[in-house]
Amino acid sequence: MKKVQIIGYNVGYGGNILRFLLSLHDNTFPLYPKTMFDKDKPRHDIYSFKNLQWKHGNWAEYETSDAWQKIGTAEYLQKFLAQDDYNTLTVADHPDEFDLEVFRKPNIELSFLTIDISEKYESLIQDFLKLNQKIGNYFPLEGSERHNTINELLVKYKKNFHPYSFNHDCFIEGEESFLEEYKRLLTHLNYTLDEDVLTNAMTLYRGWCSARMIKIPK
Repeated sequence: MKKVQIIGYNVGYGGNILRFLLSLHDNTFPLYPKTMFDKDKPRHDIYSFKNLQWKHGNWAEYETSDAWQKIGTAEYLQKFLAQDDYNTLTVADHPDEFDLEVFRKPNIELSFLTIDISEKYESLIQDFLKLNQKIGNYFPLEGSERHNTINELLVKYKKNFHPYSFNHDCFIEGEESFLEEYKRLLTHLNYTLDEDVLTNAMTLYRGWCSARMIKIPK
């Protein structure tokens, strides 16, 4: 039996970093760009956000770049099931982008996750999205049709699957808060609290902060 963890989340809530954080252990399926599969390079280096601003200018350009174009969820699942080296896969999508039917297989054990944020930080997410738009309004802002659709689908997702909620506040509040929340999630998923992985996770988090938090007004 293989494990698949599905993160359903709203735009701007950190789905990319969370799927990377849950793909640092050696038994987890690595999430590399389409053009790269290097087992000898540390995963946290490949997942790193630390040069994002210099390489891409803003977050939307990063997400749509050829340098880091993530493989589609269905393709990830197919690749994962075709190999025997790794037993756990984490995928993350907005709920209007994934088809849960592709996961209905007898050899898969599913875990459902979501990412929530408190009201006091919601405006920071919107500020971040506004500052990182590209031509065509890549990020759906609060009140837009897609934003409303995603929220409606998230309500159904939570009602149907009762996902574990990861608190996005921890990303904003600093390293100590992040590490506590990350350990809590690993314990919930029966991951090993490996010290090397925790160190790599902190490196990944710091790179994420340098790329993203600098763009959020204090």
